[in-house]
Amino acid sequence: MARIVTTGAAQLLRLTTAGRLTIGAPADVTVLRPIEACPFDTLVTASRGDVRLTMVGGEPGVAEPSLLAVFKATGVDASPAELDGSPRVIARWVARHVSRMQLQEPGFEVH
Repeated sequence: MARIVTTGAAQLLRLTTAGRLTIGAPADVTVLRPIEACPFDTLVTASRGDVRLTMVGGEPGVAEPSLLAVFKATGVDASPAELDGSPRVIARWVARHVSRMQLQEPGFEVH
C-alpha cells in the first residue's frame, strides 16, 4: 500500500526561512474581503478589488486606506493610488516602479 506524505511548498523547495508565520519570520500575506460564507469560495471567486492588503516579506505593498496603519507600523512609506475606481495606498517603492513601467496596468493609477 502506498503511503501519502504531505509537505508544505516551502519545505518542498527547501526554503528554510519560509513556510511559517512566526515573530521575526518574513511573510507573504494577502487579506481578502469575505465575500462568501465559505473561505474557499471567497478565495476562488475574489477579484483584485476584494484584496484588502498584500504584504511581501513582511512589508505591506498594497492596501485599502483603512489599513494605512500597517504601513506606519512597519516603517514603509506609502503613496495614494486607485485600483478599479477604489482608493488604495501602495508602498512608495511600488509607486516608483509602476511609474517607470512602459506597459501600464489598466485600472491601476498611482497619484
